[in-house]
Amino acid sequence: MGRTNEKRDRNLSIYTNYQNKGNNSFVESMTRPIRILFRSPIVFIISFYTALTYGLSYLILTTLTQVVEENYEFNEGNVGCLFLGRAVGKIVGMILYGLVSDRYMKYKKAKTDGSKPEYRLLSMVFGSVALPLGLFLYGWTAERHVHWIVPIVGIAIVGFSMLLTILPTDNYLVDLYELHGASVVAAGLILRAMFGALFPLAAPPMYSKLGLGWENSVFAFIAVGFVPVLFFLMRYGELVRKGRRFQQEL
Repeated sequence: MGRTNEKRDRNLSIYTNYQNKGNNSFVESMTRPIRILFRSPIVFIISFYTALTYGLSYLILTTLTQVVEENYEFNEGNVGCLFLGRAVGKIVGMILYGLVSDRYMKYKKAKTDGSKPEYRLLSMVFGSVALPLGLFLYGWTAERHVHWIVPIVGIAIVGFSMLLTILPTDNYLVDLYELHGASVVAAGLILRAMFGALFPLAAPPMYSKLGLGWENSVFAFIAVGFVPVLFFLMRYGELVRKGRRFQQEL
């Protein structure tokens, strides 16, 4: 009887330890994206900029109808056609990324006898330059009632920038963290979802206070601030990755 109780207690202890280990592993997996997001400067910067681009794209998407109806007196049927500008910009960005990204990676690998995650950031740097240009063009030409095709070109540039930002982001972060690539991508998706939801809600009050031109200019100035930061990561990101703090981020 005593031996039976001893065996039962041992099996119960093993089961309890296994259950606690499983619970700890589940909690760790669920919280890892947040921990990486706020402990890793690289992940936070890349994810924040990607979320900013994503949120601005949705801000334009949700306010375009009101802008063209008030400033250009378009009817509902004509407004639908204007969304093609954003779609064309995204398609051009997708084609450009597909043509350039892999070729550039192969070129750098052959030239340096190795491949680095930072090579993925080239298209993002170009996209970061294009984003403020598109915002300035869209905001001020729409406010001054310039011919409707001009702000639509600005919207196309914003869509072009968004694709050149989002596509390399996931590839870069997965190359960076490999084993925990899914957690890093999840961290970026959390910020994108937040920005995509909040930006359209903040747009009407900003439009009424600042006007269409200055509102887009504010976001454009913020986007300009990321250009040197992304260029720095592309150029010196390897040095940051070799630092002790990077190794302790997980």
